Amino acid sequence: MIAGRVLTGRDAEAIDHQTIEGGVPSLVLMERAGAGLVRVMERKFKPLYGKKALIICGRGNNGGDGLVIARHLFLQGVQVKSYLIGGQEGLKADPAANLDRVKRMGLSPRGIKEDHDLQELKEEVESVDFLIDAIFGIGLHDEVRGIAQKVIEVINNVVFKKRAEPAHGGQQSAKRHEPARDATGKQGTRGPGYLGAGCDGGDSPISLSPMGGNVRALPGRGRSPIFPSPVVISVDIPSGVDSDNGRILGVAIRADLTVTFVAPKFGLLNYPGAAHAGQIEVVDIGVDEALLERESRIFVTSASRIGESLIRRQEDAHKGEVGRILVVAGSLGMSGAAILSAKSALVSGAGLVYVAVPGSVLPIVSTALVEMVGIPMPENPDGSLAYEAYYRILDLGREVDALLVGPGLSQNSGTQRLVREILLGLEKDIVLDADGLNALTQSTSILKEAPGRVIITPHPGELSRLIGRPVPKEKRLEISRETSAELGVICVLKGARTLITEPGGRSFVNLTGNSGMATAGSGDVLAGIIVSLIAQHNDPFASAVSGVYLHGLAGDLAAEELGASSIIASDIIRYLPGAFEEAESPPGSDTRRRVPPSILLAGNTMWLRQLLARNLDA
Repeated sequence: MIAGRVLTGRDAEAIDHQTIEGGVPSLVLMERAGAGLVRVMERKFKPLYGKKALIICGRGNNGGDGLVIARHLFLQGVQVKSYLIGGQEGLKADPAANLDRVKRMGLSPRGIKEDHDLQELKEEVESVDFLIDAIFGIGLHDEVRGIAQKVIEVINNVVFKKRAEPAHGGQQSAKRHEPARDATGKQGTRGPGYLGAGCDGGDSPISLSPMGGNVRALPGRGRSPIFPSPVVISVDIPSGVDSDNGRILGVAIRADLTVTFVAPKFGLLNYPGAAHAGQIEVVDIGVDEALLERESRIFVTSASRIGESLIRRQEDAHKGEVGRILVVAGSLGMSGAAILSAKSALVSGAGLVYVAVPGSVLPIVSTALVEMVGIPMPENPDGSLAYEAYYRILDLGREVDALLVGPGLSQNSGTQRLVREILLGLEKDIVLDADGLNALTQSTSILKEAPGRVIITPHPGELSRLIGRPVPKEKRLEISRETSAELGVICVLKGARTLITEPGGRSFVNLTGNSGMATAGSGDVLAGIIVSLIAQHNDPFASAVSGVYLHGLAGDLAAEELGASSIIASDIIRYLPGAFEEAESPPGSDTRRRVPPSILLAGNTMWLRQLLARNLDA
């Protein structure tokens, strides 16, 4: 198993097909998958003996996995009941073989064919410790309809209502009960029956716990998540989530735990699918690593020591050798963007940061950030940078290692012309953010013509304006990759689960960060971190990947102490030293800062350090 790889559903199907063609019977893969899921349950919820499990099986291979699970749980002393949507007739070969095995053990599943079968299902859901969703797998890409849709709705609604019930008929405690969501996505309140004792922290060699679902993570590193009862466990992917992109196909199971096979599926990491996944565990089913390397071009950023991959300053270095940056930013009323981006660049290790701002804005910027070198520039009547600043910026740009262009510049036509000319006039690494991107909405060809390497950092709205089409959540990866390839840029598509893509097709999904970072100025901070790492002579793609990770980690550290709702952009900068410390410290070290377990990818992540150290040329 290669930690850190991510697959689309279609990638996973191709790997399955090639594995079977290579001589591993499909029935063996099914057996490994089902047995692997039960091993995860043994580790997390021991002892299993005497507990009750309800398994809902579909008619394809995912349902076959569910039948394997039924058999293995029964052998562990679990009281098992199972349902088979559509009844027992007409199954494909592998599910049919496993149906025969469970029937011989006296575990014949009941069929769900009509609406009247749903009442019995509802009663069973209310009485079990585990509900295992084996309805649909990675092959589902169409809307869920018919009886399967009704089954999913029943499961979601019954689980929601059960968790909303007060403990022992008493009043609920606001501190004890966490928000949950029903089948429609509305928030409710968790009920009392949490499974926590005996659960481990999910720190298997390939354990992943993104936000979303119903798992409540205890604060602090290494603490065990607390699972509600019944624990809803999805096989490979929550039924109703498109494994390629995270789209909800009408209705989807809201899982507490998803046990996926070979590697995480992108649909588990991308919203809205990520909100249905809960904690994610990856089970190795013996697929050849070479297949995974060949099929996967998507990676996940991890909680490994990314800092070790970045060039460190020498003991005898001086400020001119550890990164010189020119920040072209700010306008009347938008001085904060220049201040935040310049400060984050300095805190991220740059030795010298020059800030070119309109003359009237310079006193504000200089007062707020005494460590930067402020350069007053000609300005337009509205307080924005004038085109007449071009030659001065060109001269300064030739003397630095990297530039950041865009934060708070305004959309004045003269300023936009200035941005375009800077891109064409300097053979430098340039991070283009905010209004720098807005200056190119009618002239994206400049990005192809620019002599230097360009890193763009749009949020979905900015990218939509740049390329002239919407950027829906389920198409973020596809569009980000296309943008990188067509425009020849590194694209950092910001948002929940920021994506980093490059023209060659490699893509990273970032798992650090939280909703508190949806605050004004957060993007300016990120742009400053990335340009700082580039200026310190790191590869631009490695800098973008590491910068996004560190930015999110600083936000997580801030949220841990301040609460997500209270974070402002300057807090992210304040916690950046802790993020760098976390990244640079060895695992298990007393100096490592605490990271919420909901973002941990445990285990061997040397692959990421090696990739970054080789400038991601793998």
